[in-house]
Amino acid sequence: MSVINTAEAKCQDCYRCLRVCPLNVIRFTEGWPDSSETIRAAVMEESCILDGKCVKECPQNAKQVRNDLDTLKQWMRQGEHVHFSVAPSFPAALSEDIDAASLPRLLRARGSTSVQETALGAEMVAREHMSLLKRGNLLAPQISTSCPSAVRLVEIYFPGVIDHLSPIVSPMVAHARYIKQHHPEGKVVFLGPCVAKKQEADEHKEVDLCLTFPEIEEWLKDTEAEDASDSTEGFDGPRPGAARLFPVDGGLLKTAFGDADILAPDRKLITGIEECQDVIQSLDAGEKVDCDFIEMMVCPSGCIGGPAASTNEALHVRQGRIIDYASGVSEDRDHRASDIGVDLSRGFSDRSYHQEVPTEEEISQMLADVGKFSADDELDCRACGFDSCRDKAVAVYRGHADPQMCIPYMRRRAESLYNIVVDALPSIGIIVTDLDLTILEVNQATRDIFRTGETPLVGESLSVLMSVDHFEKVRDHGDSLRMRMAAEDLDVVTEQVVSFVEEHRLMVGILIDVTEEEKRNAWQRELRRSAISDIEEVIDKQMNVVQQIAGLLGETTAETKVQLEELVRVMENEQ
Repeated sequence: MSVINTAEAKCQDCYRCLRVCPLNVIRFTEGWPDSSETIRAAVMEESCILDGKCVKECPQNAKQVRNDLDTLKQWMRQGEHVHFSVAPSFPAALSEDIDAASLPRLLRARGSTSVQETALGAEMVAREHMSLLKRGNLLAPQISTSCPSAVRLVEIYFPGVIDHLSPIVSPMVAHARYIKQHHPEGKVVFLGPCVAKKQEADEHKEVDLCLTFPEIEEWLKDTEAEDASDSTEGFDGPRPGAARLFPVDGGLLKTAFGDADILAPDRKLITGIEECQDVIQSLDAGEKVDCDFIEMMVCPSGCIGGPAASTNEALHVRQGRIIDYASGVSEDRDHRASDIGVDLSRGFSDRSYHQEVPTEEEISQMLADVGKFSADDELDCRACGFDSCRDKAVAVYRGHADPQMCIPYMRRRAESLYNIVVDALPSIGIIVTDLDLTILEVNQATRDIFRTGETPLVGESLSVLMSVDHFEKVRDHGDSLRMRMAAEDLDVVTEQVVSFVEEHRLMVGILIDVTEEEKRNAWQRELRRSAISDIEEVIDKQMNVVQQIAGLLGETTAETKVQLEELVRVMENEQ
C-alpha cells in the first residue's frame, strides 16, 4: 500500500500540493465517475522521495499518511513481544498532551516489552562514518544516509551519484538490528516524525513496523494502561550520549566529530530539499564539492522539522527541547556503541525511470491548446503548481496534468463564455451591483433597453438607470422580488427579477424588455372596452324595441278581452 494517499472526497483541486512539491511528482487525474470534470491529485509513488511536504501543506487534509496502527493493535492482542525504538526527535515532536519524559512509562504500561532510544543506533552510525572516513577508500565526498528521503533523491533522480552515498544503514535500521540480535523473535516498532521511514521500514526486514508520532499518540489515548501503578521512568537498554542531538541539523557531525562546525573545510551540513538538490546536481555534473563528508537531511533544520510531528511549534523551540533533553540525561558508559557488534552495511539501487520527452512541436501544441501561441503568452505564473508553462505542457503530454489546470486560460475561457452567453440574449438585460448599488457588471442588452449607447455604466450608481427602491428592499430583506417597472421618460417597461447573492454580497437584476407586450396589452384592453361599449349600446336598443312591442301587444290584448267578454254576455242572454 502506498505511503501517501489522497482522500478524493477532500481534494479541492487547489494545486497547493503540486506547488510545494519540489519535484512536481503529483499526478492530476479525473476524479469521481459522476463528475468527470473534477480533477484529483495523487502522488506518483515511483518518483516520490516521501519528504511529506504535500501532507503538511494540504489545507483540506486530503493528503494522508498510511496508518499502520491496526498492525500494532493486533500484535498487542496476540501477546507479541513488542520493542519500541523511539526516534531522538521525540522531545520536540510530541504534542503538548503527552509528557515527553513519561513516554517510555506510558508505552510500557500498555504492554510493550521494552522502550529504547533510536539514538543508540545513531551513535553506532556516527562511529561507523568515522571509521569509513579514516579508511579513505570511498569516493569523496561521502553523503550521510540517515535520511531516507535524501537517499531516494539520489537513487531516483541522480543515480550517477550513488557511489557518494555512505554504505551505512540509517539509525533506525541500525538500532533494529541491535534489538533483533538480542530479541530475534520480538517485533521492532519504530516511532518517529518521518514519512519516508515507513517506506524504509517496508524495505528492511529488521524493522517490523514504523509509526508516526500522531499514530502512537492516538493509540495511547485510546488504550488503557495495563498497569497504572507502574511508575518506572526512563528508557530501557544502553543510553547514548551526544547522539541524542542527531535530529537537529549538525547532529551527526556533533556525534561523529565532536562538534558541528559547518565551516570546517572537510565537511558540510546541508538541510532542506532545494539545498540538497543543488549539491547533488553539482556532484552529478562532475563539479568539485570540496569536502570529505556531507551531512544531508531533506527536512529543514533536520528531523525536528519532520512532517509527521504532532506539534506546530517553531523549529527553534523544538531545537531547544532537544538540547535541553540531551543535556539533562546521563550517558550509560557501560554500554558504548563501539562495543556493539552489529553489521551496519547496506547497498543502494538505481531507481530511476524513463519518461517520454515530447518534441518541440508537441509542446507547442500543448501550449496552443490553452491559448498560448507565443512566448508572450507564457506567463509562468505557477498558479497551476508547475514552475513554467512548458513544464506543465510536458506534464500534460505525459498524462500527469490536465489542460484545465491553467488558471489564466480557464478564466479567459470562462469570461469569454460568459460574454458570449450574456450578449446572446438581445432582450434580457443583466445588472450586477454591490450593496451600495454601484454597477459592477452590465451587458449590452441592458444598454439597449435603456438606450445608453456606449456610455460606460460600470462604476455608476444604479439610480442613473432606474428607481432603486425595489433593489433596496431586496437588499434589506433578502427575499427575491419580481415586478414590472416603467421608465416613462423612455417609454420603456421592463419586467425585473432582483435577487441578493449573500455569499458574494452582490445584487443581481435580470431585466426583460416588455414594452411591446405592454403596448399590445393596452391595445387589447382598449379593444375590449370599445367592444363592450358597442354591445351595451345594441342591448339598450334591443330593450327599447322589446318594450315598444310589449306596449302594442298589451293594448291589443286588452281590446280583444273586452270584445270577447261582450260576446260571452250576448251568448248567455240568448240562452
